[in-house]
Amino acid sequence: MEDQNYKTALSVFIQSIKAGTKYHEYSLDVGMTPPVLQNVGLPALPLTISVKIIDKCYFEHGVTEATLGRLDDLIANPLSVYKSDSPHIDPAKVEAVVLVTIETKDGNPLLVAIHANKLIGRRQVNQIKSVYDKKDGVVQKWRNNGLLLWDKPAAPAVQATVTPIKPAAAVVVPAAPVVSVKKRRQFPKN
Repeated sequence: MEDQNYKTALSVFIQSIKAGTKYHEYSLDVGMTPPVLQNVGLPALPLTISVKIIDKCYFEHGVTEATLGRLDDLIANPLSVYKSDSPHIDPAKVEAVVLVTIETKDGNPLLVAIHANKLIGRRQVNQIKSVYDKKDGVVQKWRNNGLLLWDKPAAPAVQATVTPIKPAAAVVVPAAPVVSVKKRRQFPKN
């Protein structure tokens, strides 16, 4: 569920960064970690993103404000979730994930990297570390390396069912009576 203040704060911070004032020490709550991520091992904690990461995603990676504003929905409805292959991550645990969103940028899938269970100030959170696009081949490489944690189920194929039409019972229509019409001969009037 999206934090009610997220979009407003996002807009304010992007405008301040454009104006030259960077508030990199601040973090924004995006919302709560959605069930799809909890089911792959992330704890049920708030999802946050730092203003420093927003700055990087917006100005370096070219992710639009509109897309950043929809992060909660994009994270809650991913196409797939992969375990991070970073060398500093314990392979036995789910400490970080990368999810593939339905969004694309320049024809490439938009990815969201999330680190689990981070201490920010006095709060434990799941922290969004980046939002960026990546060539599609990388995602296939992760799949081939066995990093897939969750994949969106394919929509069931719609099968057309055809109900044969049964011939209607023979309906006997009574024949109309035959009427013969004779033309009357007309005589000239005197």
